[in-house]
Amino acid sequence: MPMTTEQRKQYNKEYYQKNKAKLLAYNKEYYQNNKPKILAYNKEYRVKNKVKRSEYSKEYRAKNKDIMKEYSKEYRAKNKDIIKEKKKIYYQNNKEQILEKARIRRALKKQETAFNNFGIP
Repeated sequence: MPMTTEQRKQYNKEYYQKNKAKLLAYNKEYYQNNKPKILAYNKEYRVKNKVKRSEYSKEYRAKNKDIMKEYSKEYRAKNKDIIKEKKKIYYQNNKEQILEKARIRRALKKQETAFNNFGIP
């Protein structure tokens, strides 16, 4: 007598639990031996399904907005020192670009206030 869907699911679950280490080792070995082929397939899949993936991402983010915000708040609270260190490194690596953008912003703001002082909209 053939297995029902539930029986098959249960069998597969038990089989995976029994042979988890062996299956993970096999998967890792397969990945190492076929890395270029797998990466090429993944890239092709990403390109081919870009629109579909972006639509799903938008839906997912809209649906789980509150959960994601809560998680990020918790993460920032726990990892203040790490975030501060990463910001310092980013600033050191991109200092010239950041300062240039700040100069441009200040110049635009100065122009805006000069126009407003003369009554020009």
